[in-house]
Amino acid sequence: MTCPLLPNLVTEADTLDEVIPHVTDAFMALIEAYEDLNQPLPVVLQALPSGSTLWSDTLIQVKTA
Repeated sequence: MTCPLLPNLVTEADTLDEVIPHVTDAFMALIEAYEDLNQPLPVVLQALPSGSTLWSDTLIQVKTA
């Protein structure tokens, strides 16, 4: 999996149950890398002003009949 807003965020999962934990681990590692390299966080990770609108895409599992 990749994220268009965070090109350095790359991970993989074999099942849907693995997606969230793997993405969480990759995200935390990416934040740690920015801190270790004394690099500023990408704009998409910086705090939004109070009252800002936040859009989010979510992947959900749907069972069909």
